Amino acid sequence: LAASLVVLAGMAVTIWWWIGQSYPENIRLQANVNEQKEVLLADGSKIILKENSILEYPEKFSSKQRKVKLQGEAFFQVEPNPDQPFIIETDRTSVTVLGTSFSVRDFGSEPTCAVIVRDGKVKFQPKNSSKYLELTEREKAVFDSGKKELSKAGIMDLNDLVWATKKL
Repeated sequence: LAASLVVLAGMAVTIWWWIGQSYPENIRLQANVNEQKEVLLADGSKIILKENSILEYPEKFSSKQRKVKLQGEAFFQVEPNPDQPFIIETDRTSVTVLGTSFSVRDFGSEPTCAVIVRDGKVKFQPKNSSKYLELTEREKAVFDSGKKELSKAGIMDLNDLVWATKKL
């Protein structure tokens, strides 16, 4: 009986440890009013979170992909890794990064979501849709969730990113 209890306790501890290792908890970073926060991820990517925004990310990325969740606006400088795509999910869209620096804006209270690419290339796609746009340097795209329209918004104004780059 005692040996059985020891074996069961050992199995319980092993399962508890394995579950804890398999599903790491996400870190939640929040920038409040008149505040910006900056984070350097484990892969070397840098994110600047704009005020009134929330970013959730794992302490360590899985081997298949690097996925973060954004509510609000952030500027990303992503370290390229073709074997491990970097994906930003918002409530309405997802952005798959192909090695670049860019901004994502998706405040739930606004009718549109936008991506501005400073350099590199990204894929911008509404959730539950097969439509997407590939954006390159200085391009901007907008998704209107009310009209369900995805469109390029022309060449970006370099001042659109002044809040993150601190350059006019």
